[in-house]
Amino acid sequence: MNRITTILAIAVLTLAGGLVVASPAVAAGAQHMQNRRTGDCIDQHFKSNGAADIMVYAWPDPCHNVGNEHWVWEALGDGWYRVVNNRWDPATGRRWCLSAPERAADNNRVYAEYCLPTPPPKQKWARASITAPDSMTTSLIHSGRVEDMCIGQHTSPYTKLYLGKCWDERNNMLFRWIMS
Repeated sequence: MNRITTILAIAVLTLAGGLVVASPAVAAGAQHMQNRRTGDCIDQHFKSNGAADIMVYAWPDPCHNVGNEHWVWEALGDGWYRVVNNRWDPATGRRWCLSAPERAADNNRVYAEYCLPTPPPKQKWARASITAPDSMTTSLIHSGRVEDMCIGQHTSPYTKLYLGKCWDERNNMLFRWIMS
């Protein structure tokens, strides 16, 4: 009987190790951010070994229910938020935030970086709701780093997220996000 208990315990631990690591502190209220035009969701890349990556993509529709596509908007005051991934770095226990870093290799690219205790402008975001003629409400995600810049998605097959002019009429739908 002891051997069966040991085997069951090992099986349970093995299965638990394969589960997605979600932070209990941020799990409540987590949501997808889905592009209105493409249907793709904002997704932080995690490697097959579970290690986090700084790369953030608009992952092809349909959105999945794994924590790396779930984000929590934590209020900072004055209409600003930090946007925190529902998964944390398993190696360090630190949380990941959407970030628009200065001096990055691609200066307008949106990445994930470790959340800082006092968020700098690159980790501050604001939402502006827009109701389309079809009555669907979408949001623009404004950057705290660069005035009048919002998160947009390159058109398919390019899934890169970047900062662009919030009201660029040519790509307007690529800047609209559905929160669900």
